[in-house]
Amino acid sequence: MGRVLGRDPDELPGQRRSCSNRAMDDRLRRMSPGDREVLRRVRLAALADAPRAFCGIYDVEAEWGAERWDARLASNVARVETAGFFAMSGGRECGMVVGVCRPEDAVDLNAMWVAPAARGLGVGRALVAAVCGWAEELGRTRVTLSVLDGNPAAEALYRRCGFRVVESRAVEVAGEARTETHMERAV
Repeated sequence: MGRVLGRDPDELPGQRRSCSNRAMDDRLRRMSPGDREVLRRVRLAALADAPRAFCGIYDVEAEWGAERWDARLASNVARVETAGFFAMSGGRECGMVVGVCRPEDAVDLNAMWVAPAARGLGVGRALVAAVCGWAEELGRTRVTLSVLDGNPAAEALYRRCGFRVVESRAVEVAGEARTETHMERAV
């Protein structure tokens, strides 16, 4: 099977601006209508691992019933303007991301998370590449995202993938004052 994840040994640091990770491509899959339990498991793992990185609360979402999870999944798979992706390792999901079309010719990269055991292995780069590739297929010209303060590893990943800071602003999340950094890159 060869090299599974990581940097091509012939690639120079900073050379890969597209964030393509061909070694990871066969380990990504698009969310599908039957993925309710997978989405629930991965989303709750993300909230448990990094509660300050998302605008959700583990205890609240853990209590959601099947109808609520079905609605969340439908918003990621049943509409043309959204696409969700899972990263796989050892037959299990180790990350996820959702792309959402914006009216201004952009796709917003949302809800990205990589399991701790999969960090530093190219999973994040592959998930970013999946959203950027989907945006390109749709003829969009930009991918945008927001990062909440306290997540320097995510911000560093996005910078390595060619994103630049557009603005930072104060926001309130779960009653707490936070800083949200908006980033974008061309497709």
